[in-house]
Amino acid sequence: MRKIKVLFTFMLMLTLASPLFAQSPPSGNGEAKIEYSVGDPSGRPRSPLFFDIAVTEVNNCLEISFSGSLTDVNIVISDTDSSIVYQESNGSIYNGKTIYINPADGYPYDIEITSSTINIVGIIYVE
Repeated sequence: MRKIKVLFTFMLMLTLASPLFAQSPPSGNGEAKIEYSVGDPSGRPRSPLFFDIAVTEVNNCLEISFSGSLTDVNIVISDTDSSIVYQESNGSIYNGKTIYINPADGYPYDIEITSSTINIVGIIYVE
């Protein structure tokens, strides 16, 4: 009977201590992610548009890469303090265009891309 009590006590202590052994990723070393929504400024239905944005963080530098093309766009990227870290007016987006933000320490970043055909609003964060 004593062995069962000792074994039960040991298992209970192990169960209660198990959250202490769980690992979480260190802060700041997570993977950069983006979530965005696409809207049509005119409110009219339109045909699907191939457009994608990918973000990565390498050596504390944020890389924002585009797939697809748009002309006459305005791009504004601001950091957590609402300070503008990148701005482009009447520019263009093409396959492979990359924007670099160095150093990448103002998460979450807000990104807004506007043109006459499409509006994109998103947030860049570390997961």
